Amino acid sequence: MWRTNRVNASTKAIEATNNKRDARSVYNKIHVLIKSMEVYHKTGEKSNTGTVIWSNKRIQELVENIYIKTKEKSEENQEIEVDDNNSDASTIRTEMDDEPAPYSTEAINKLYSEKLIQLSQTRSTVMKTIEETNNTFEVSKVNLLLYSKEAAIDIFDKKIEEITKLRDELSYIINDINNKYEQMKNFR
Repeated sequence: MWRTNRVNASTKAIEATNNKRDARSVYNKIHVLIKSMEVYHKTGEKSNTGTVIWSNKRIQELVENIYIKTKEKSEENQEIEVDDNNSDASTIRTEMDDEPAPYSTEAINKLYSEKLIQLSQTRSTVMKTIEETNNTFEVSKVNLLLYSKEAAIDIFDKKIEEITKLRDELSYIINDINNKYEQMKNFR
């Protein structure tokens, strides 16, 4: 789940553990743990920033799995070009631009991630507001629920489905355009 949608994975972790953190802080914590695991894999040294990893075998295994899968995905996403003009050796270049082209799948995925973060933050705020309001009603002995958490979760799940569908449609269209461009470029 972390490989495909980090914000949604963070939100689901909050719901599963009934944690009071927002998705951004959970994401940041997991990111720090993954970076600590990366340092461990590269240097063999156990970082002090992720001490919880080394004190709990289950957490260590989970973080290591996430690290390995994230690393594999990163390697898959690197674009490799071979320079055919050099007859002695092939030159391999890796492109990792910070700012993707405006109509690329990278740009769509970046925008998608930004929107998921916004949704997750709004969802977290709404859930806290619902809980606080319902608690106030309960303390005041008022038998009224402003809104149920389940209804709010359903609304945000539908919004995530909608934005995921938009992303998928845009990615399909962009890939189709890129394929047509390649066909035209290779036309003889």
